[in-house]
Amino acid sequence: MFKPYSKYHKALKIELEKIAKIKNSIYIGQQVNSEDYYGLLKDISLNKRQEIGVCEDLQLGLSTGLAIEGFLPISIYQRMDFLPRAADQLINHLDLIKAHSRNLYNPKVIIFTTIGQKNTGMQHNKDLVQGFKFLCPNIPIYDLTQIANINKIFNDVIKSENSSIIVARQNLFYGD
Repeated sequence: MFKPYSKYHKALKIELEKIAKIKNSIYIGQQVNSEDYYGLLKDISLNKRQEIGVCEDLQLGLSTGLAIEGFLPISIYQRMDFLPRAADQLINHLDLIKAHSRNLYNPKVIIFTTIGQKNTGMQHNKDLVQGFKFLCPNIPIYDLTQIANINKIFNDVIKSENSSIIVARQNLFYGD
């Protein structure tokens, strides 16, 4: 039986739809077309979404390149467990590109991911927030553990000139 989406899920959906209204925004990742990413993207035009196969490092490399070219990529990783596959692009490139280029490049990529529910299997419910905070000191990580700060965090991320990682909690997607 399908459980209804929660207020938390609806708040995430609203914020992702706001980003879609930004002219140069584009959603990249798995399930962004085929399954609407847990229903969060279902009301966003397919013209704003680019499905990428299971190739996490390529996805983040493309996102960084698009950002350098003036786009605002929202790089969707179905679950946080997939981000280690993009570690080289995240840790050695996106996190350090501003310093390595002597401030010539500062691509803004919004990485959006989730931590799966306990019943999604051991490989899909790892909380890697603290590890990535340590590994990527130049990229703020926002852990959305409660509905109260979703709007403020998304507004801060949109206003920022820097890349960010937003982590949602799937255990808060259903029921209130």
